[in-house]
Amino acid sequence: MKNVFYMSVLAAFTVAFATTGAVADETENNILDDISTSFTAETYLDGFWDSPAGTADNNVALWWNRVSGMADLALTDQWSAQFGGYVSFTAPNRLDGPPTYPGEETSSARHADITALNLRFDGGDYDVVLGKAGVNIGFADIYSPIDVFEPININNPLHTFDMGVWQATLNYYLDQDTASFSILPFDERTRLPDSNSRWLGDSGDPLLFGLPFLPPVIPVPVIISDDFQSKTPDNWGYLATYTGIREGFDFLVGGYYGPGAYPVIRATLAPGPSIAVFKERPIIAAAFAGVTMVRGDWKTYAEAFLQYDIHGDDDDFIKLLVGATYDATEIAREMGLEDGSITVEYTHDFTLDTFTFTLADLIATGTGRLSSGIARPYQNSILSEVRLGVTNDIDVTAESAVNLDGIDYAAAFGVDYRYSDSLSFFGQITIFGGPTNTQFGQWRSNDNAFVGAEYRF
Repeated sequence: MKNVFYMSVLAAFTVAFATTGAVADETENNILDDISTSFTAETYLDGFWDSPAGTADNNVALWWNRVSGMADLALTDQWSAQFGGYVSFTAPNRLDGPPTYPGEETSSARHADITALNLRFDGGDYDVVLGKAGVNIGFADIYSPIDVFEPININNPLHTFDMGVWQATLNYYLDQDTASFSILPFDERTRLPDSNSRWLGDSGDPLLFGLPFLPPVIPVPVIISDDFQSKTPDNWGYLATYTGIREGFDFLVGGYYGPGAYPVIRATLAPGPSIAVFKERPIIAAAFAGVTMVRGDWKTYAEAFLQYDIHGDDDDFIKLLVGATYDATEIAREMGLEDGSITVEYTHDFTLDTFTFTLADLIATGTGRLSSGIARPYQNSILSEVRLGVTNDIDVTAESAVNLDGIDYAAAFGVDYRYSDSLSFFGQITIFGGPTNTQFGQWRSNDNAFVGAEYRF
């Protein structure tokens, strides 16, 4: 399967270039005139001053590197192709294997992978996208509860990026509005830290904020693995959105059916004894909406995500977010600075129907389930960001996230220096705190500082 995919990609791009070259010969244009490219090279050195318990990673430093690129190729007046990907390496090595292929059941981060590979047809008032591309939804500046349909790479949570998602999408344009429908045929997962990483957290998976059926009195091994939905059409994702621009505000509404954004847990007692933990994305139906307004120096926005679990494997819940960004340029200039902004967001989950499970259930039956409540981030949280432009080339940023229920937190202070339009340098200090079984408390031994550089060409 993998070799067939790689050979098909090579053949498709060979035909595309040959076809475009023939058109270029007839019109006396150079094929290079029909290609636009962009590349970014990044390098970061992360330093830690604690050794996390329970992992093999006690290194005080990690060197993280990535070269990514995107190429857009105009085949005809209506057809175009897009290719994007990256090559990455770390020291010590925290990556695994060659690029993934469509439908591959994996959550491991690779040394190289494809983030975009698609054909596009422009029909004037509509377009069609076939292949791997991004799915960007939402208005929030820090965290969006409705932007959950594209997997991301969190192999190193300090340096994350979008992975794209395989899709067939139709966009229809109505003046300033857009109606979109996408079919997402595969159960694609977030790319996780490797088995030796300090970022696994106390549960052994950074997406799980502690496993409550493992009290200290049951010190048994836990084996966590992914359980993927089958590739039949009834398990595909179906996403519909409508976005619009009106005088004074923008809005979006949408619906979704398919694998949920947050995993549920199926646990089984195994010989040893041990507990086998399987992460599943339950089939859900969802509705979501967002609105944003700009008034003077203020941008305000709100987003909502409603989940209904189809088969009774998860909670039914509403995730709400309200936020505001204030353009503090006037205040900053009174302080002798260039510009500034302040963003504050509040997010809260309201559980409508709770899926319950206890340790007694696991012991009595040998199997049990946990809802996505242990995997949903920011269930009652305040997030903030303050950015000050010291000069045109230097930004200072302070960020924080506090979960009010678990009283866990993350805070970061960073400096960005733009040496030129192509070259930037970065430095940041990040700290985590809170109980073990919380979103940020699981990383309480991962306080760190990093320096890095980014070159765009």
